[in-house]
Amino acid sequence: MVSATDVYFESIRRRDKKYNFYIVPISSIDEKEYWANGLNQDSIMIDAVYINGKMLPVYKFNGPLILSLKPGKYKIKIDFKVNVSLASKMNYIASKRRNEKIANNSFNKTLKYSGSKEIYVTIGELGDYYALFKARISTTWTSVGDDPKFWCLKDYTHSYDFKQTDLRTITSLCSTWEGYKKKYNYPQVDYEDLLDLMAKNSC
Repeated sequence: MVSATDVYFESIRRRDKKYNFYIVPISSIDEKEYWANGLNQDSIMIDAVYINGKMLPVYKFNGPLILSLKPGKYKIKIDFKVNVSLASKMNYIASKRRNEKIANNSFNKTLKYSGSKEIYVTIGELGDYYALFKARISTTWTSVGDDPKFWCLKDYTHSYDFKQTDLRTITSLCSTWEGYKKKYNYPQVDYEDLLDLMAKNSC
């Protein structure tokens, strides 16, 4: 059975059904310049997407999502969750070196965080449009001892940004992001249901 939400998203889809709006998530964990295509596996994930207050029935995704939207201005909100090890990169570095280890009290440190970001995007008649979500996590370490040397987590920072941008900006940060994109699968909606919704909205 088609829900009222399904009917709503069908009502804002382009008539030619062209996919033209991309939500692109990328992440950087302990990298100064490198951005991963998509978010970091399952440790950072977009939990929900809302368009004009209506929740899109797509859950827990970490790669680019493409939708079809009519020209207009839309309020886009995302909910996201982070559950990432803060020691994974330093543990990898230390494991490649002789007599270096992660201190026990730092080895299992994780960042657990949830948040929301909201933007307004403007969609035109021609071309493709992009909203970029960036998650950046950075750790600072200090060492004690010499043989073996133990690394201790000193501090960490994390930031999240969501904004409308262009293809050039996204490609300059991550050139391989398109390999992970997927289209939102619009359900079949009865034409009468669609007309009923449009009639209600016009009152």
